Parts: sequence; structure tokens; C-alpha cells
Amino acid sequence: MIYVFTCPGDYRFSVRELSEVATVRLPMQTIAVPRVRAASGARYANDRVEFRNRGQVATLRADGENHTGCTGQLAPTAWDEARLLGVDYRAGGYDPIWSLEIDEGKYLRFIIEGSSAVYFQVPQPTGDAKRRVYHAVTESQDLEAIIEEKPCRDPSSPDPFPHTVTATYNGIPYPGCGRPLGAAPGG
Repeated sequence: MIYVFTCPGDYRFSVRELSEVATVRLPMQTIAVPRVRAASGARYANDRVEFRNRGQVATLRADGENHTGCTGQLAPTAWDEARLLGVDYRAGGYDPIWSLEIDEGKYLRFIIEGSSAVYFQVPQPTGDAKRRVYHAVTESQDLEAIIEEKPCRDPSSPDPFPHTVTATYNGIPYPGCGRPLGAAPGG
């Protein structure tokens, strides 16, 4: 199960607890953190991240910052997780399973199932309302996301998505469907 935590100051992160490890998704990275002994509740820690959870209240220490009094909410799906984290737009596809998230003004996140997520600063999109293109490049990675206002059918959803999306990562196109996400509760 995935929980999204909101801390004072609107800092948000998500945690997926497995038996001996938790994946902690921070704003620009996801880190696997091993479980360690705790007097009460759950505790996961390494040299960069420490996550403690007692009931619905959690504490996070990450990259030298402390976040206390964080409250958690269950995110039944990856779409819910993204929405609760404040992501503006999400797309995904199959064969292989992939997803793209756009948090305007913050980051683009692209992941292919079984690999690590890659993050880019959000570039200024080109095009118009019917066809937006985001193109982000680093020294070793190239991501172009084309979002077209064209209905798209996804086998996992009974309802059509409003956008057809092609995410081309390092020259390989990944077709799929996408939609804007509603505002997170309280945000």
C-alpha cells in the first residue's frame, strides 16, 4: 500500500512499505530505505533518509531537512498517489508499462516499470491547447512528451482519456493516454 504524507508547510512525500524496505518518494527522487529496529511504530533509515511512522503521524528526515507532524492518506492507485502529491498531469501506457508525470513549475518524472524514475526540470511547452510538446534534455537523457487533445482508450479504464500521449525517451517512443489530475485535498 502507498501512503501520501502532507507535512506542515505543504511538503509532500509518499511511502510504500514492504516487509523489510520502504520506497520513499521525495519531490525529485525515490529512495529505497531499509527497515531498522524501533521501540514502537515503523522505522526505516539509511545515511540519507529516516522515516518513522506511528499510526497516522510520521516524521521524515531527508537530505538534512526534518519534517514532523506529517499526516498520511492512503493512495489506492498510482494516479491517486500522483494527485495527492500535487502532480498536475499524468499519462501512462503498456508494453512496457510506463508513466509520465508533470508537476508544472517543478519537474517531469518518467519511469518504465522495473527501472528507476528519471526527473527533469519542466521545460516551457511548445504548441497550443490541442497539441503540447515538452522537450527535456540532459547530458545523457532525452525526453519528449507530446500531449494531443485526442480521446484515448486505455485497457485498464472503462472511460476514455482526453489525451493521446507519446513519450519518446532516448529515441524510443512509448504511446499511451493521459489526463490532468484534480487538486489534492486541501491544496
